[in-house]
Amino acid sequence: MASFPRSLPALPPFLSLLALVALLSPCRAFTVAPDPGGCVVAIADSDRDAMRAVFAALPAGLFFWHDGVDESDSAFFDAHRNVSFCCVHPRPASCRCGSAIRCAPDGRITRIFSDPSRYDMPGPAGNWGGSCPPGALSPAIGDLAELSSLVFRHSCLAGDLPDSVTRLQKLTELDMPENDFSGPIPPGLFRLLALRLVDLTAIGGGGGGLTGSLPDGPDAFLPSLEAVLLSNNTLSGDLPHALLRAPALREVRLQGNNLTGELPGEAGAYSQSIQALSLRGNSLSGAVPSALAEMTALTELDLGMNRLTGSFPGSMGSLASLAHLALDQNRLQGDLTALTAAVDSNASAPAAAAAASAGLGGLFPRLTWLDVSSNQLSGDAAALAPLPWGLSYLNASRNNLTCGPGCMLWSPRVVDLSHNRISGALQDIVSNATYPSVLRLAHNQLSGSIPAGLVAAVRRELDLSHNLLTGTITHLAGPRRIDMSHNNLTGDLPGGAEAYSWRLRALSLRSNSLAGAIPATLTIMASLTHLDLGSNQLTGAVPAALSSLKLLDVARLDGNALTGPFCQALLPARELWENSLHGCTLPAQLRVLSAPHAGLKGSVPADLFLQVDGTGRKAMGYDDAAGMHVNLNQNSLSGSLKAFSVIRQGSLDLSHNNFSGSIPEAFFSPLLRADVRFNQLAGPLFAARRDKHATFRGYDNPEDWERLRMSNNGAAMAGAVGAGFLPAPSPGVQASAAETAVLLAVRDALLGGAGGRAAGGADGAAAGAAVADGGNSSWAALLSSWGESSSSACAWYGVGCTADGHVDTLHLLGDQTVTLHAPFVPDSPECDFDAYGDRSCVHDSLSSPPPVPFFLKGLPGGNGLSGSLSAALGQLTRLTSLRISHHTLSGSLPASLSLLSRLVSLDLSSNRHLSGAIPPALYALSSLQELNLRENNLTGACIPDNSSLILSPSLESLDVGMNTLSGPIPASIGSLTSLCHLALDHNRLQGSMPGQLGALWMLRDLQLQGNALQGDISTLATAAGPAAEATAAASAASAASAASAASSAPVLWGLGGVFPLLTSLDVSSNQLSGDVGTLATYNDPPPSPMHLSFLNASHNNLSCSPYRYLWTAAVIDLSHNRISEPLEDLVYGLDFSMTVLRLSHNQMPGDIYGRLFEAVSEELDLSHNLLTGLLPEPYFPPYLRSQPVTVPGSINVAHNQLSGPIPALLLERVTGELDLSHNLLNGTLPPLNGTLRAINLAHNQLGGAIPVLSTHLQRCDLSHNQLEGGIPEAHQGLQHLNLSWNRLSSIGALQAVSLSALDVSHNAITGALPALGESSGITRLTYLDLSFNAFNGTIVLEKHLPFAPQASGTCSAVQSGAEVWLGHNALTGSVPGSVFSSCLALLDLSHNQLSGPIPEPTQGSSQSSPLLPLSHLDLSYNQLAGNISSALVTSLTALTHLNLSHNQLSGPIPIPPQGTSQKSSVFPLSLLDLSSNRLTGNISNALLVSFTALTHLNLSHNQLSGPIPNPPQGSSQSSPLLPLSQLDLSYNLLSGAIPPLLASSLSSLAHLSLRSNLLSGSLPLSLTLAPALTHLDLSRNKLKGSLPALCRGHQRLATLLLSSNAFSGPLSSLLFPSSPCTSSLLSLNISSNQLSGSLPSSLSRFTALHSLVAARNRMSGSIPAGVASLKALQALDLSWNGLSGAIPALLRAAAPSLHVQLAGNALSGSVPQPLSDLPLSCFRPGNPKLCGKPLLACKKSKPRKVRW
Repeated sequence: MASFPRSLPALPPFLSLLALVALLSPCRAFTVAPDPGGCVVAIADSDRDAMRAVFAALPAGLFFWHDGVDESDSAFFDAHRNVSFCCVHPRPASCRCGSAIRCAPDGRITRIFSDPSRYDMPGPAGNWGGSCPPGALSPAIGDLAELSSLVFRHSCLAGDLPDSVTRLQKLTELDMPENDFSGPIPPGLFRLLALRLVDLTAIGGGGGGLTGSLPDGPDAFLPSLEAVLLSNNTLSGDLPHALLRAPALREVRLQGNNLTGELPGEAGAYSQSIQALSLRGNSLSGAVPSALAEMTALTELDLGMNRLTGSFPGSMGSLASLAHLALDQNRLQGDLTALTAAVDSNASAPAAAAAASAGLGGLFPRLTWLDVSSNQLSGDAAALAPLPWGLSYLNASRNNLTCGPGCMLWSPRVVDLSHNRISGALQDIVSNATYPSVLRLAHNQLSGSIPAGLVAAVRRELDLSHNLLTGTITHLAGPRRIDMSHNNLTGDLPGGAEAYSWRLRALSLRSNSLAGAIPATLTIMASLTHLDLGSNQLTGAVPAALSSLKLLDVARLDGNALTGPFCQALLPARELWENSLHGCTLPAQLRVLSAPHAGLKGSVPADLFLQVDGTGRKAMGYDDAAGMHVNLNQNSLSGSLKAFSVIRQGSLDLSHNNFSGSIPEAFFSPLLRADVRFNQLAGPLFAARRDKHATFRGYDNPEDWERLRMSNNGAAMAGAVGAGFLPAPSPGVQASAAETAVLLAVRDALLGGAGGRAAGGADGAAAGAAVADGGNSSWAALLSSWGESSSSACAWYGVGCTADGHVDTLHLLGDQTVTLHAPFVPDSPECDFDAYGDRSCVHDSLSSPPPVPFFLKGLPGGNGLSGSLSAALGQLTRLTSLRISHHTLSGSLPASLSLLSRLVSLDLSSNRHLSGAIPPALYALSSLQELNLRENNLTGACIPDNSSLILSPSLESLDVGMNTLSGPIPASIGSLTSLCHLALDHNRLQGSMPGQLGALWMLRDLQLQGNALQGDISTLATAAGPAAEATAAASAASAASAASAASSAPVLWGLGGVFPLLTSLDVSSNQLSGDVGTLATYNDPPPSPMHLSFLNASHNNLSCSPYRYLWTAAVIDLSHNRISEPLEDLVYGLDFSMTVLRLSHNQMPGDIYGRLFEAVSEELDLSHNLLTGLLPEPYFPPYLRSQPVTVPGSINVAHNQLSGPIPALLLERVTGELDLSHNLLNGTLPPLNGTLRAINLAHNQLGGAIPVLSTHLQRCDLSHNQLEGGIPEAHQGLQHLNLSWNRLSSIGALQAVSLSALDVSHNAITGALPALGESSGITRLTYLDLSFNAFNGTIVLEKHLPFAPQASGTCSAVQSGAEVWLGHNALTGSVPGSVFSSCLALLDLSHNQLSGPIPEPTQGSSQSSPLLPLSHLDLSYNQLAGNISSALVTSLTALTHLNLSHNQLSGPIPIPPQGTSQKSSVFPLSLLDLSSNRLTGNISNALLVSFTALTHLNLSHNQLSGPIPNPPQGSSQSSPLLPLSQLDLSYNLLSGAIPPLLASSLSSLAHLSLRSNLLSGSLPLSLTLAPALTHLDLSRNKLKGSLPALCRGHQRLATLLLSSNAFSGPLSSLLFPSSPCTSSLLSLNISSNQLSGSLPSSLSRFTALHSLVAARNRMSGSIPAGVASLKALQALDLSWNGLSGAIPALLRAAAPSLHVQLAGNALSGSVPQPLSDLPLSCFRPGNPKLCGKPLLACKKSKPRKVRW
């Protein structure tokens, strides 16, 4: 309890009593200070209950901090909630009342005030003891009718802002910044009559806050408003223009929202009283309007981080009071110097000239801050002078500015002109300058020497990096940070003490040409933390005196010729980069140690990375060596690898040394990468420890092997990979009889029963030797040795035992096929070693590299174990490690596995046939650290959600991916708090991701891809209340506080706040939604995990907000989503560096951010978006153009709308794949002389000649352009060349011996075919397309095509499946007979001038001349004659497509000889087109019997006669024999009736044409039973009878043509009202028949009809009025019938383009107005009673005269 005051001063009787009551009452409200002035008054009854409700909803103890009350006094706090008294407001001068509630003298509450940060008390700004207690603003606040001031600053309020605040009509200030309100702003808030201030600024960077839009309109904001502060919320919608017109408005801050629209530009759009306007960080677009000049009182204008375009308006010079101007990170263009001429366009010429000469200081004399960085401004910065005298910050970086001599006559403290195009001598530019404290001129083209006085004058930071500076360095004393890296500086470092300063903290002179020794005077820089002298020519030893630099954290001396030892000299440094460390004892606390080629010798001590703490114990030198990067390759180091086993989450390169021994188990922790190749390592991959701490995380999964590189070591390690996981032998240990019997039962089950015991008799030693030698002993032979009585079970293969004879290990690993991706493809013939000894591999595709299967030889060969898992496994109770993976086991998981209470590792992965549910009790094994059930067929839940089951808290790795698990991810997953690796991928999981995932803060790898998960992705970045810190606070929190924390609202922490150790996240191929940018929300935790290297959220429904700190991972894939923000907004102005960035298949508009090419190193994919504008040229200063490439190795921006020329430098610098296809690029093609290996420029508008192709180029696609001239000679390495759809005229000699695909189709090439035969040396060609040109001459296969068989008569693997397209040329001569004995699979010679007969293939013997498989042959549109031999279809047994149409062939249809009983597989012909020839004879039933695979048969336009054969019937009606879908027998002489079962036997028939034959009889009813029929043409025959209901079984019928027959009867039988084809029928022609009756009214139901032709029949009656409602109708012909009556008045009104023909009828009345523009022939002859335009005018009837 708070202590009472010792005495009370003299008070008036009433106040003395009141004060005493306040102190003694158990319901006292606030501490009352001794005050004779009368400060305290009782709260009025009308407000007391409301205030108590408000008080109850607030965070606990919020007000009491103002009074210094002991927080532990809970009874006092409880009493305070019975609010009874308050302080009088306005209070008398002598009053010292400290209450946060103020009242009027009548007790009505007028003011509520709370600001914990004002009194330096805990709050959101001070973390409120680690978290905010839950609290909200009660709706009862609206009952305080006299409240005029409501202040809750930094008060941990959350939830919606209650609508009841709009009832506070006397409210003048609503001041509640830095809270966590959500939901919309209450409607009517800005209509409160007395309101002057609204401050609802949200907590910055939280990603939440108020939502919805702001009101707009004439009465949306009342005139009393003076300040509206709504920053850092998520408000959306257009910027309210009415707000900016409020007459009393002085301050508007809306930055950090999602507002859109444009700034108002009309006159009177802004209030003249506005002093501060901040709209930063929204999505405003359009130009900066001239109307801004109306705000004459404006002192602050911040429009940065929007999408503003255009140039500076001409009226900005009117803002003379402006002190702060920020327009950075927009898209402003034009001349920067327009700021100095920003005067009204109506100003006189003398006034404009005076303003221009006055400079920036003349127009804006009070300006202190100017930021126009990250735009597209140009011009000379010198024109800004003279600058305002008070300007302290000038940032014009990342533009296209220049800076002439003397341009830097400045006075600002900070000047940033980096990343521009400033050239010339530095001395000239800075002469006569008043130097700033911070000067940044990096990334320009400055030359000359560094002025002596420049360094001394700049006091804080001098950045001259990435320029062309030369000369020597004479002075380094002055600034605290100096960066002169990446220049051409020469000479020695200054040696005098006066050249250095103790103030210098960071010094970078990297990548110059400095020489000489490192001077000992560097020790004067006592404050130095970063020293980078790398990549110079320094020599000598490092001074030992440098050890006095106690603050040195990073020392980079690599790339020099320094000699050692020098490690002790740089002992404090955590980063050492050096290539000469002779004789060093490496220091502790290292983070980076880079010493390749350093000449290091000797053994590495085991405690290298340990240090002695204050108690004398060994401790880790740096955060358990987390994040350390060590490169010691190519030295002579020896000893074991034990010293390096402490490294976590880093990289390690120890290759090319003399390390020996085995690889420690700790290497299997999730290192980013480890390389121990070319050593003398031996033994198993690691020595498995047999205790409860044993763990097998990381590289035991096949997907992780690419990160551990161990090749070229000792012979013992050169064996099987899986052998590394064999347990160590246990000689002399005898297993118990019971466990031996259990093992035999397990063996029998694994081998599929007792029969497996008989297979093989080799003893265990022989089998083990076979495995060690890489033999292929079968599993049956190996495991049969288990039964040998001569050996103990502990000596059996795969079995390990404890010292007392209990089986604790069983490892039986099968062969593994690992899928690796570039660049980690081992032993690939297409890989080249890079400078670091790694392989970089090139793939043949312009898309993503294909996966490369890499077979890792595991344990014994054969097909692996195919039995099941025995339930007897549960009896091996001492088992700690069980691994039976990569086999084909089946059955379910035995429930007895849950009895293995000591099990640490369980791996049953990659068996594929294990099924059933996962026993829930497996998850409860208390010692289990690894559970791997990946790649099986398991079903059920992924994790049990049973409240009675306690999941194992020790589980570190859980992999159940690639199964068929279903259901949601349960909330119980949050109890697995030790998980480091979680893989639930490629299952059938549904629902949203539970918030309990946030409890798994130790996760390093999270795989959820390939499921059907839904919900918002921000769940991954959200912790419920303070859950992100719950682990640390759990021990100190009471049960009550824990419950309170759990009930608080979710907080968006970002991925780094929830998963600080995460390195890999894959949630691709789900149905997730929301903003992926929330993963990188910046709050107190880091914006993303420190070591996140892989982020894949592709194939979802995600959006992405701009200006999010998302781009930190090395690999980011957000492709196939719904990102619609402009690309430039997403990445503009951010300094980031990544390896792979994929944003393809989204909806991103706008330009490509030019610096994006510099930020991504390996792959950039922006394809399939809406990008426009020019293709940016990578910016490379001249001094870098001879340096290694810094653009992405592969760039894909295909399928966009980019225009303009292709930058030559881009083609020169990209080394991998460049895909610019499907754009609007134009101009000529730049030289292809770089190191590019694949280029795709198809579907653009490029012109000119094709340049000489680079010798590095392997794939080139220039198709669909306007290229002219000839085809250049191709070099030997070219593999794919596509030049189709251009204007090329010739083809030269192709020397590309590696060419496998050539396409020059659709050009204008003339002359003979190119010689591509054997003499050309081209032997790998498998695709050749020369079609659609003008090639002439004859075809000589051996000369023109390299597809002759080998000497053995067979085709090589490269040749098989070859395709040749020579159609649409002018080739002559005959078809070469050798095509039938070539290696071609497809030959197209169509549309040429070939003549003569088709050569007959001859069936040779298999040894002499075997026929090789030709599957597609097209000889159509030639002049071939003669009969078609049946051998063409019987000898070519692989033929599936044969097209001989449009020739002059004669004779009968070729069919196999009768009497042969070939199976359908012998004749796989599916397409046969013999149309437009001169074939005669009948259509034999044998044709359909022999070719049972036919789907397309076209025999039209011949002279075939006889009846149509009935198709063969299948074994049942449900499985007809023929899959025929298109049958065309039109234009022949066929006669007889249509076979009754023609349509019903062909259930797949979609197109049937029997047009123009001599068919007779009636239509068979089977035509109504063809469900797939869409086109039926029976016109121009002799068919008769009534029309059946052809639409009865046809829901797809679109075309029905029955004209020119003898059908009779009514039309209603065909077009009945309930016809299934009312919505599908498009065209109906029944003309020239004998149909009678009237047109049915059901015509109006056929709404899809385009054409209705019923002319020349005998129909009568009137035209149905419903015909006028057919909106799709384009042609209506009812001519030459007997129709009468009037034409429907609305005919053609619904279809204005309808063509109508009504001649030859007896219609009467007037022609409707919509038909009046038709020609006369549409109505005449006939229709004598029809009148009106275009006929004669209708006669007006005369009025009858009435006689009286």
